[in-house]
Amino acid sequence: MKTLITSAVFCILFSTVSFAQLDKGYWLGNVVGNFGISDKGNFWFVNLNTQSLKLVDKNLAIGLGIDYNYYKSNVKGPQNTGAYRHTYLEIGPVVRKYLGNSRCKPYAELSTGIQMFNSQHLNSEFSYLDEQQYKFFLNPTIGVSWWFNENVSLNLSTGFKTTNFNNIMFDGFRIGVSFKIGKMSSKK
Repeated sequence: MKTLITSAVFCILFSTVSFAQLDKGYWLGNVVGNFGISDKGNFWFVNLNTQSLKLVDKNLAIGLGIDYNYYKSNVKGPQNTGAYRHTYLEIGPVVRKYLGNSRCKPYAELSTGIQMFNSQHLNSEFSYLDEQQYKFFLNPTIGVSWWFNENVSLNLSTGFKTTNFNNIMFDGFRIGVSFKIGKMSSKK
């Protein structure tokens, strides 16, 4: 019985370690989407984040990230009534370091770049305000990737990303999917 249990544990550990070898030369495509609804201020948002990462060394990926966000809020009150719409786009480089060689890989990520922000407001007196801003951002993130097989993983991450729109603060978790796309061809 001990031999059977020991063999089963060894097989499970071996199969877990043998998955998801993130070697130099492969590409990773990462897609994250989220949405939220709040009863305060009749508020909702949609977010789509995509990344294209190249493994430049074992478990180290560098690439480009694009993050699109849309927020909408309807406010009704004695002082201020109207609709607010905020759209922003972030684009910039991303560095991700995976830890370990198992199927479940923790990682740390850092992204930076430029954020383009557009704000629109239509109040009860039909006046329209349009504001555009450009600023730099720095987003540290930690997460874990669970690799189902050699090419597909599910990611759960959290990061420090606080955006202040009309005194509404956002911090949260992200769930996404990664795909290992292929290895670069070697020149002979």
